[in-house]
Amino acid sequence: MIKLGFWGSYKTDILHYFSRILNALDKRVIIYDDSNDEYLYHSIPMVDRGFITYRDVDIYINREGSSLEISNEEYDVTLMDFGFDQSKMHQFLDCDIKLLVTDFQRHNILRVKDMMVEINDKPDLIRIYRDIVDSKINTRYIDNLLKLEDSFNLLAEYNLYFDEVAYKSQIECQYNDIISFKKLPKEYKIMFKEIIREFFSSDDKTVIKAIKTAEGGR
Repeated sequence: MIKLGFWGSYKTDILHYFSRILNALDKRVIIYDDSNDEYLYHSIPMVDRGFITYRDVDIYINREGSSLEISNEEYDVTLMDFGFDQSKMHQFLDCDIKLLVTDFQRHNILRVKDMMVEINDKPDLIRIYRDIVDSKINTRYIDNLLKLEDSFNLLAEYNLYFDEVAYKSQIECQYNDIISFKKLPKEYKIMFKEIIREFFSSDDKTVIKAIKTAEGGR
């Protein structure tokens, strides 16, 4: 089983998109929300925290003080969201693939900096900046502020610019029963393709076909 750990600001839509694509690749997927944010809990039809199967993807919302033992025999992939919970840093660093997702809101950038205090040995990391706008607070400015390369070995860096269609998909996947993301900007699809190809030993043709299947809501 491969564990993808996500740290940072809002990423519920990205978790949904990854899960749908991996599901289209016939991977048995579970999303494990171990954050304090409850974004996922409030975006799917759950009456209580716990376990639900939502459109062929299992989702577990952690209750306070509880945990779920995930079987290697039951799942191929776990997508784990830790939010900014510093107490979960060890679990995040234990994941096979570590992804940092953040926008440029100052309170989120400062929490990323707080997280880096506990990092040793320069673990591998995929860095994702999202909702970037044309401003003097640009990717170079944030890179200089965070200096992620001092704490991590950066495997890949993705810049997702603010886009009205992407924002529409983000909102609609919180309300609609069918998760569709047909018109996402190409930067998103390149990111999905490269990460899945690299870590799941899939060729471009197979991944692109899975993306097309998933983005239509199937």
